[in-house]
Amino acid sequence: MLRRSVTCGLVWLALGAAGTSGKDASDVTFLKQLFAIRAVDASLFDEAFIQRVPLADVQILIDGYRTHFGALQAVTKDPGGDQLRFAHGSLRATLELDSEGKAAGLRFHDEQSETDRHALERVLRAERAFAAWFAQGFLDQLPVEQVDARNAQLRAAEGPFDRVDSRGGVYYAVFANAENIAEIATLADGKISYLSLGPAVPKSSP
Repeated sequence: MLRRSVTCGLVWLALGAAGTSGKDASDVTFLKQLFAIRAVDASLFDEAFIQRVPLADVQILIDGYRTHFGALQAVTKDPGGDQLRFAHGSLRATLELDSEGKAAGLRFHDEQSETDRHALERVLRAERAFAAWFAQGFLDQLPVEQVDARNAQLRAAEGPFDRVDSRGGVYYAVFANAENIAEIATLADGKISYLSLGPAVPKSSP
């Protein structure tokens, strides 16, 4: 969902010819080990995976998640996949292990960060946004005055801003009369590098 730099947004798709998925306990053990070791170990992945995804890219991704979310706290299994909970956020992993317990496919998705959520709420709640909240690349595309103008349009059409909800790995900007799917990405310093709200969905009558 979120559009990030390679340090926090790279996604690996499982290979079509991958082997069996392995037991739930094996998935949890693998993911804990992946985030526990300082340097990514090639022995964790099958040869076909490494041919498609260089270990250097794996290292960049894992280091990026550590920087953005903090230390890994727990890994749990649910119908949606493996849920990884960090000190400052969470994400899901879809993992495919071969018969030797090596990763044949791995995909991270549904990132949830308190930094992102707070940044989104601050912008939508503010009467006036500040340039210091945004990365320069963002401001080059959308000056802060236009952020304020779009906020005013949203409030005129949907009523006062209420809150940001998180449902199934998706952020929703909730206003008095409607809500919008929201996408946001922040840099390591917390500045917003990407922000988008989808079409308004009217709230159902009580």
